[in-house]
Amino acid sequence: MHSTLQRLGLSPSTRAVVLHADDVGMCHATIPAAIELFACGGISSASLMAPCPWAKVAAEQLLEADAPDLGAHWTLTSEWPAYRWPPLTSDPSLLDDEGRLPRTVEQARANATTEAVRAELAAQVDLLKGWGLTVTHADTHMGTLAAPRLQPVALEVGLDHQLWPLTVAFDEQQWHDRGLDEQSATAAADHIRRLADQGLPMIDHIRSLPLEHADDHLGIAEQTLRELQPGITHFLFHPVVDTPEVRAATPDWAGRVANFEAMRDPRIQTVIDQEDLVVLPYSALQGLLPGGAGDPVGVES
Repeated sequence: MHSTLQRLGLSPSTRAVVLHADDVGMCHATIPAAIELFACGGISSASLMAPCPWAKVAAEQLLEADAPDLGAHWTLTSEWPAYRWPPLTSDPSLLDDEGRLPRTVEQARANATTEAVRAELAAQVDLLKGWGLTVTHADTHMGTLAAPRLQPVALEVGLDHQLWPLTVAFDEQQWHDRGLDEQSATAAADHIRRLADQGLPMIDHIRSLPLEHADDHLGIAEQTLRELQPGITHFLFHPVVDTPEVRAATPDWAGRVANFEAMRDPRIQTVIDQEDLVVLPYSALQGLLPGGAGDPVGVES
């Protein structure tokens, strides 16, 4: 039996899904989108980009709206051409030549020291908590932390702060498919198995809606939900309402608006009911964490 499903009281054949909004607080347009999707059931969880200019307003308005499950979208990049943000901390290894977080994942991974990453991730969680949020989980913007050198740091910071750091039960082939060489893929899969043995809850699958402005995001979302496999799936999207701000800030604004329109459609709930899917928040996995603050799970490399 799948251990995380079992610990949640679910059968091994259960198809569970976390409907997750990324990038909340990146710009203002993300905020009303997240609030509406929480209200209609289009999302069950969301994560905030603490370094971004609208993150504090996002925290305030989501608290006012009684959003049930919020996390840290750990941010080590600032990718847009003109709309950019610095880190919360000031270590030079986190900065580009404009004094902002670097534009690409490759730059962030190559330049940032593990000590600087640890301090920045902790500062982002502390800021969100300081705004009154109950932070249930953390995930990684643009996948930056999904690297052998940085993933143990993220796990350590997450567990030190008693939140669930997004961890996927990938095997060797799945890690290899994500760009790791054979030796690194084997090491990563072995590490995941050790973490599972120590009681760290995990998800099984990751799915997402495209950011390209496809004609039928609703159809893609419906098909994705119908094809979910047993286990827990992290189904992510990047919803925004259509505003002049988001059009100016992000080249892929049309895809983000399409994500929002798809997940607010009542047909999403129809599919969830027809397919007998179990929708979870990440607070459910946070409640399964072993030990508590300072627990050593995940810190060994």
